[in-house]
Amino acid sequence: DGPARFSYEGLTARWLLQGARTIGRYRPDLVINNGALPFTVPGLSCNLAHDLGWATSPRRLDRLRRLYKRFAYSRCDHVIALCHEVQDGLAPQIGASAGEIRVIPPCVDVGAYQAAASQTREDAILHTGTGGYKDPATTIRAFAGLGRSSTRLYIEGDIDDELSQQVAALPVATRDRIELLGPLPAAPLRALLGSVKVASFPTRYSVPTASATVVEAIAAGTPVVGSTLISADLLEHEGNGVACGDDAELTAAYERLLGDDDRWATMSRSALAMAPRFSASQVASSYLALLGGPTA
Repeated sequence: DGPARFSYEGLTARWLLQGARTIGRYRPDLVINNGALPFTVPGLSCNLAHDLGWATSPRRLDRLRRLYKRFAYSRCDHVIALCHEVQDGLAPQIGASAGEIRVIPPCVDVGAYQAAASQTREDAILHTGTGGYKDPATTIRAFAGLGRSSTRLYIEGDIDDELSQQVAALPVATRDRIELLGPLPAAPLRALLGSVKVASFPTRYSVPTASATVVEAIAAGTPVVGSTLISADLLEHEGNGVACGDDAELTAAYERLLGDDDRWATMSRSALAMAPRFSASQVASSYLALLGGPTA
């Protein structure tokens, strides 16, 4: 009875030790876990599957991961995949049919993003995230192949020696147009996403995945140039961006978007048209529907 109460937490060592007791104390109506809790909880529980692992993950751990997933996902009421490719890939791993796994996408506060018009945006590419699977090296190589001398490249995220050395090894005219930003707070990152021309995501996963950072680019109306391992739920090839298979395709996609205002504007409009499906209110409605209550 009364308004629904929510609990949202990630799977950490603390949760494994204290999570069940904490959830039991508050007895939420709906628990949305960012991963797979290996125990049951009171109320309606949802375990989220973001991906099936990164392409850079050690394969020797695959069997252990599968055993854990099969056990942990059986502890909840609903298994949620963030995109259809993960839904299809996860089903055989946990002994379920694809239809038993619901798809609810990641969300952002769409209203917090401002999409600048083409003529006011900087002639620049933004790459966010520098972990191995984010593959900033590929963006740097593709950028170095551009035939444009005015375009800049921004790389956001932790900067290590290997990444710095890769940039330092480039010709002066190229490296002077690359800025290693380090990690940015949320507000400056949102502003930057809405002020550059292209967002680059050559991300490597084991299956195509719904990256939350791609959703941010969509909300900012910024065309995406990414790998074929970004879910088609987010990156619609030749719709809101271009899905690429290698460095040369990335470079060509940058060239075409940066050199064709009409094409850029069409893709930006497509991104903005997609954005409402990832709004916090829309995604919350999908979870509320699991409770059988009113939705927004």
